[in-house]
Parts: sequence; structure tokens; C-alpha cells
Amino acid sequence: MTKTSCPNCKSKNIKITSTDLDLKRGGFETSIKGVPAQICGSCGEVFIPGTIAEPISEFAESTFAKVTKAKKALQPIP
Repeated sequence: MTKTSCPNCKSKNIKITSTDLDLKRGGFETSIKGVPAQICGSCGEVFIPGTIAEPISEFAESTFAKVTKAKKALQPIP
């Protein structure tokens, strides 16, 4: 899971941590708390490994699609 260097500054001072993600799309917002992440001890860059980011992205896309569909279903018919 760990990277060997920071993608931003290339430092090798990487620490395992967790972060909260606030995602926004089309006027909708959702938060995911406690996502495993890594932080660079040199520049402070927080990054999420692909093995974790991919399922979170899929979840967010699915959630936003469902909310958008529900919003359209609730709009009054002219």
C-alpha cells in the first residue's frame, strides 16, 4: 500500500494516516470519513493509493448517478 516517495516533492518521508474526503458533483455533496491515505512529512501532500482510490471513486460515481436519477424523478412534470 505504501509509496516509496511523494508524488509531489519526491521525498521519501512518507507516513501512513487517514483522511476525510469531501466529494462534490452537480450540486450534490458527500463525505467519506477515515479513508486510508499517506502523507508526505516534507511537503504535506496527502495521497490515496490506487487500490483504495479506485473503489472509492466507483462508489462515488454510483452514488452521484443514483442521486441525480432520483432528483430527476422528483421534478414536477410541466
